Amino acid sequence: MNPGLEIKYLTYSELDSTQSEAWRYLEENEPSGWTAIAADWQTQGRGQRGSGWQNGRKGNVFLSVLSPPLRFPAEHLAALQAQLAVSVVDALQECGLPGIRWTTEATERNGPHWGIKWPNDLVLGGRKLGGILVEGRMHHGLLQRLVVGVGVNLAAPPADLPHAVSWSEWETPPPADRVRQALVDHLVRGLRTALVVPPADLWNLVSPKYVETLWGLGAPQEITARTSPEQKHTVVLVAPTDDGRLRVERDGVSEVLHQGEWVWSYPLPPTARATKGRRSDGSGGPEDY
Repeated sequence: MNPGLEIKYLTYSELDSTQSEAWRYLEENEPSGWTAIAADWQTQGRGQRGSGWQNGRKGNVFLSVLSPPLRFPAEHLAALQAQLAVSVVDALQECGLPGIRWTTEATERNGPHWGIKWPNDLVLGGRKLGGILVEGRMHHGLLQRLVVGVGVNLAAPPADLPHAVSWSEWETPPPADRVRQALVDHLVRGLRTALVVPPADLWNLVSPKYVETLWGLGAPQEITARTSPEQKHTVVLVAPTDDGRLRVERDGVSEVLHQGEWVWSYPLPPTARATKGRRSDGSGGPEDY
């Protein structure tokens, strides 16, 4: 498989959505290589399961990366998603992501902590810094194209989401251009590596580092089911599975969670106060965007 070597960069002052633009560009051009699409501002961004992506303001990162033609087996997509999450975290660390990685020894005194809240949220200090959206074109059980969207609140969080956070609430953020470039470099490099590994071996290759980036493993977390949001459950997060689920324990009984069925209550424990201008709203509640 030749995943392509060239990266074409398309930048815009404003788009409805970098993710939508990536799909439009694919339909009109069918590029043979990698394509990165970035905007200074987007007006109709979207998140997982069609939810709206609240867009914050200029100075944040709005980015989508379109793959070249692929033939990747659908049954191993969880491993590919894990590789994408690791690549995003590596890129943000390269740009000076504030704080330290979340561990079971994390406390409010030594924060802020960062990590990936399974399956797709970027978390900093117990609040949502951004997210990863993975979309694909499938045919006969094979992934033929991949579009990876990444949003990061550098300058400011969305005003109407009290449990979002921005990089600037902890430290002066790097320029959005620098973060976008690092994200593109790491995403393409990570996917190139993943696509030359036998798909059946990819999970074993990427899962150790992916597990290290996950927020909350080994600790209790409060979740609610989308079908009954009034009922809250406390579970202990155990480990991700190679088919894209999350193994947990509830009341001493082992269960697996499916993506899209559960919502985490923000802020996630432990939380810490930012040293720069944190908002005082500390009310709990689920957020998913």
